[in-house]
Amino acid sequence: MKVLSTRLELINEFNEKEMNSVIIRWLKGNEPCKAIGTEYENTVDKSAVHLTDEYCLIDTFKTRNESGDYFLFKFEQTYYEQIWITEIILKSTDAEKVLYIHVKCNGDTTRFEKVPIIRTDIIRAFIDSKYIKPTAIPITAQPVYTTEEMKDLIVDAVNGNYQLTMPMVFATKIFDSAGYEIDIDNLARRLAGMAYIVAENEDGYARSLKDKTNGNNPYNGHVAIYYPGRGKSKNLTPRSALGWGTLDKMILNEVAQYMTAQVDAEAPTWKGLHVERMTDEVKVKSELLDEFDAENGSLEEQLSQAKRRIATLTARIEVLEQGQTAEGGLLTMTDKNEFYDYEQYDLIMTILTNALQNYAEDTRAYELLKATIDDNPVKGYGKEIFERIKQIFSRGEGIKDKEFAELRELGFEVVSEKNHYKIVFKGDEKYWFPISKTPSDGRSGKNLASNIIKRLSIYK
Repeated sequence: MKVLSTRLELINEFNEKEMNSVIIRWLKGNEPCKAIGTEYENTVDKSAVHLTDEYCLIDTFKTRNESGDYFLFKFEQTYYEQIWITEIILKSTDAEKVLYIHVKCNGDTTRFEKVPIIRTDIIRAFIDSKYIKPTAIPITAQPVYTTEEMKDLIVDAVNGNYQLTMPMVFATKIFDSAGYEIDIDNLARRLAGMAYIVAENEDGYARSLKDKTNGNNPYNGHVAIYYPGRGKSKNLTPRSALGWGTLDKMILNEVAQYMTAQVDAEAPTWKGLHVERMTDEVKVKSELLDEFDAENGSLEEQLSQAKRRIATLTARIEVLEQGQTAEGGLLTMTDKNEFYDYEQYDLIMTILTNALQNYAEDTRAYELLKATIDDNPVKGYGKEIFERIKQIFSRGEGIKDKEFAELRELGFEVVSEKNHYKIVFKGDEKYWFPISKTPSDGRSGKNLASNIIKRLSIYK
């Protein structure tokens, strides 16, 4: 399960050496990973590493394609019966240096209250280094306090013209107080590299924005989140955190979901680049063998054996990363971000199962297709999600805090509009659904559930 993704732009002087120095400090600064961090530090060639100890694993490789040069680092940690996976990918071109960080977990991330802090410490480690490319607002793990120079940027954001690549959380002071409705220090640390936490620094700062924003700016403890390309934002209060418990938790989850969806739409992944590299290697070897075959007819049998070996390696490309992400083993899965594990795989197997009825039982096509289906059963993780959706809406659309919390657990973002709620699945704006604020009968709820499932389910 994907937990979060982020993207950091780095100065041009940044390279693999600096990247590894930050990673080594990160590993050695966390006791469970100190030993393997020291071992990695002492490894001379860090371009093709495979290290393991009792609870940790490190893998690296380098590759190149038309988009740029890549150095990839993957760290796995077993923690409370779960495996946490951190991918760190450096993309280098003549024009830019970009660092992508993906954090995944192979189990239910809500099962335990404790999660390994190391999973996000690496983001802060890069932010605290000297390599982050400067932006209009500093990228930091601490709150950024307002200044006079920042006013135009905030005014633009309030007016729907926010241009920075990361969201900005703008927190205002409670009148006649030094406090805020959110814990700005905690949010700044936890959202480092995913959002700017901007806090009003002096009394009257928010009031001074009123004339330039038509009074739409937050004030008196209100908070607003400004997203690139989303236009104007609502002002938030603790009452806005319906079903979340706290405003802090709501902001943390909404920002993380947004950034993960945005980054995953264009970010390279370990699996994608690994499979691409292996495919290229097999292609080159196959071409060399073809040339050799043309010149050495007397070695035909040896070449035949070698080609069969190449074919076997090609077939294995699709299963190189089994157990990390959903894949079926018959086809190369796309890099399209999946809404749940094995989504692509289940779609393919569902289509094949439906297609079986088109063949007579005494045909070779039926025999092969039936064997494929029998050996590759549908995983059905998506079915669990859709069954829960049916249950949530079984009593109608007039759902309460408990149901909203369940929807968020399933991956829905909940936005309160004037006359209805808007729920967005997995941060993808293509898949949003309205929920009426006026309670209705059970049929209306069932119809809504049916519409959601119709658009999202691959089990047809």
